[in-house]
Amino acid sequence: MGFNWGGKKWRPANVPKGQPKINQSIEELLKPLSEKKWKGNVWGSQIMNVEKETTPDVTPSVTPTPSSSSIPPSVTPTPTVTPSITPTPSSSVSLLAFQQTDSTFSNGESNACSPYGPVYTYNQRTATIGGSAGTADVTCQIDNSSVQWGLQSKLTIPSDTNWNAGTWTVRLRTSSTVPSELKLHSIYICRVNSSNVSQATIGSVSVNTTIATNTTYTATISGSSQTPSLGDYVNIVFVFENTKTGVGTQTFTIKSNQVINSPFSTAPSPSPSPTPTATPTVTPTPSPVVLTLNQSYQGGIIVYILQSGDTGYDANVQHGLIMPTTDTGGVNTLWGCFGTNITGTTSSIGSGQANTTAIVNQCATAGIAARLCDDLTSGGYSDWYLPSKDEWVQINGAYSQSLIPAANLNGNAYWTSTQYDANTAWLQKLNDEMVNETKNSTGQSPRARAVRSF
Repeated sequence: MGFNWGGKKWRPANVPKGQPKINQSIEELLKPLSEKKWKGNVWGSQIMNVEKETTPDVTPSVTPTPSSSSIPPSVTPTPTVTPSITPTPSSSVSLLAFQQTDSTFSNGESNACSPYGPVYTYNQRTATIGGSAGTADVTCQIDNSSVQWGLQSKLTIPSDTNWNAGTWTVRLRTSSTVPSELKLHSIYICRVNSSNVSQATIGSVSVNTTIATNTTYTATISGSSQTPSLGDYVNIVFVFENTKTGVGTQTFTIKSNQVINSPFSTAPSPSPSPTPTATPTVTPTPSPVVLTLNQSYQGGIIVYILQSGDTGYDANVQHGLIMPTTDTGGVNTLWGCFGTNITGTTSSIGSGQANTTAIVNQCATAGIAARLCDDLTSGGYSDWYLPSKDEWVQINGAYSQSLIPAANLNGNAYWTSTQYDANTAWLQKLNDEMVNETKNSTGQSPRARAVRSF
């Protein structure tokens, strides 16, 4: 066997004499291939429209194949490439759920991150993973015309837990005694340290729902991620509002038997990743600027950032309330128009501007709290207004936790733009409760402080 190489015959070293010789040039050997017609393919400079990705077998009539040691230097054998396969590790994530129980705890009142104090008779119960649902009635006694917390559920968190951000589902079950004037006002989720002192508000929601007997109420709350210290636990605080007027208290009963679903998780450690054969270059996307409480921004200090469930909340764009660093009205500023029913004011977050407009349009008195805020120009902005009741609740909550010291709130009490009736309006006592105060009263040394929305 041999080849005609450059006009000369060449015989591989491993072909014994006596074997048939092929006295053909390379061009002669390839000629049959150039004349062969394949379906869907065209030789030459044209594009081949391959129907399948398999290469047709072409078996030359040359046997055996010369060894690589005897191939002339101008011929380089093509190496075989074996693709590498990188296995994908698997993992499972289990979100933690906590069962409310009848087991009690007593850790005082400093573990409540809500801005409200406790009811006259309050209760503290545990909620555990795999616990037994409570069966007993939990009796609470709440003051008339007040907003106070009545039940706490303490969640003991395993040490290997990831304190993730995400959605909490919190439930409350009423029992057989619920006065008609009682509302579930709000729910707060607090991170509390081993000394039973609240460290952070994981999330909160304003419910403002009148409750009935033997009914389950469900709230979803957006919670932030946390970096806990050893011994930290979670406290769920249920806040109630008693709208009955006059001196006295009312009794109501609830159950500690519901499941609280959290975004917290426990997960196994991931398997070591195999060494990749090639690492792609990844260009990180710049993170958006994150606004925080107590930050100087757009003419004042940020005192509240909207949360999921608030009117105007946008998961992609932060919105909230900005407050100037000085009072808009001096000591003993009046709400105004005692005896006049101002229609159209509400309590909710996002209603402060509309409330202020309603007041100044229906009450012509000069120097009242709403008009002072409406007329204010400060920090290059003129769209200030008197905050609503629920807006002041959130501001007071941040103030009570020393989260907004730059706002320089130093008065005793501040008017909201939410009317209670023709003679009274809601007044926020700093670091204390919300009360309905006579519109022309100076007993609490009331002041006014404006906000604007961003």
